[in-house]
Amino acid sequence: MIAAIQPYFNEKALLGKLNYHQKKLDKGEASVLFSHTGELSLESFLDDLRMCSSLNDRVRSPYVEFTLNLPHGEYLNHERFTQLSRAYLSRMGYGDTAYAAIVHSDKEHYHVHILASRVCYSGRLVDDKYSKLKSQRISRDLEHQFELRQTEYGRFNTQSLGEINARKYYFHNALSKGIRNYSTRKELEILLGENLCSIAKEGRSNQEYEEFLGVNLYREIGELLDSKGHFRPLYKEELLKTLDAIYPNCRNIMSMQNKLNSSGYYMRMLSKNGDNYIVYGIPGVSFYLKENSLPQKYRFHALRENGFTQNLGEDAQKNYIYNTSFVCLNKSINFEDFKERMYANSIRVIEHENIKGIYGLSFVMMNVDHPVSFRSSDVSRRLTYSSMERFFHPSNYISDKRGISYIADNEKIQEQLSNVNNALYAPFVSSNEDGVDLSFKRKKKKRRDFGQGKNT
Repeated sequence: MIAAIQPYFNEKALLGKLNYHQKKLDKGEASVLFSHTGELSLESFLDDLRMCSSLNDRVRSPYVEFTLNLPHGEYLNHERFTQLSRAYLSRMGYGDTAYAAIVHSDKEHYHVHILASRVCYSGRLVDDKYSKLKSQRISRDLEHQFELRQTEYGRFNTQSLGEINARKYYFHNALSKGIRNYSTRKELEILLGENLCSIAKEGRSNQEYEEFLGVNLYREIGELLDSKGHFRPLYKEELLKTLDAIYPNCRNIMSMQNKLNSSGYYMRMLSKNGDNYIVYGIPGVSFYLKENSLPQKYRFHALRENGFTQNLGEDAQKNYIYNTSFVCLNKSINFEDFKERMYANSIRVIEHENIKGIYGLSFVMMNVDHPVSFRSSDVSRRLTYSSMERFFHPSNYISDKRGISYIADNEKIQEQLSNVNNALYAPFVSSNEDGVDLSFKRKKKKRRDFGQGKNT
């Protein structure tokens, strides 16, 4: 069983969560298992939570949600799941609060959501020190008590940690870092007691630690060290050593990527918000980082300057043409000047003509192994021949205004054109096929109203 503790939240978020669960109840995809009052509905639950939170108005986020997820293929009837959920809630310290448990049956795995107040009826705030660590230990006990299959937590992968000989002492090194960190040390003392320092003094290998501590404790400590980020410097050092060994023997980005991938590492070029960049990583241990965390020579622009762009893919070629076109256009005094500037940046401008004259343009990079021809309209609607005409001869088009905001259809490119004289790489929407979490933009949540006569 995996027990997840959601971030604490205020009443505004609470209303959205209650609406969500009520929607599931109305569809018959969920049911209320139990509540602190014994009622099997959510009608008065909001008032109960508000009343509890009002007993301690110093708490800004007075609510919490737990999700208890059974392993795939495991099942407990409502009575047994109620017993398990109540035991978990009580041992976590929420037995004297307002709470309700809603079981969902709309997913492949059976799971329960528990909404609760963090403020007890006495006005005291529930003690949440080391709550995640406590939750894991309680979950393991409940798995044994209710005869459930034992579930592994988090990303710590003992098998991957032992696959490469260079990682032989990673557990010891991460443990040593954890001891030097105040907050991590406190949690390690709970697991290892007073013998913490003497245990870590021994220079054991990963396998020796696993045998010495036992599989469960070894994995539990590994999860803690991983969640605190103590393995990351070790993985970064390993990745850097691999790059240093591969780099001198590569002639382009593609060969570098192939060599890394064949060695069990990861390299992929992406674009976002006006720049091409590279992501490196170690898939076996779910470790990924952007190029700006590594030395300058491993960044995309540095690789390009060192002649590593001969085997650029289609997307990368399109990006280069996109940004270079706008920069050249902004510097040009006429169309012929534009073509010459593009040629100087290794881009050939192809004119398509008929009896009426030029009707279209195409762009092709000249210094790559496999050049791709792009129609100007496919690169940007602002780069068509008719748009060029409007830009260079604004007096013929009264409604148009010449300027950066006209020629660039991307706000960041406009800013770059205003401040930078050299060509930069431009954005494109890239898919994330490898499942690497690289997005940092939060999605806006749709606001929901609860308890106002609408069950949406």
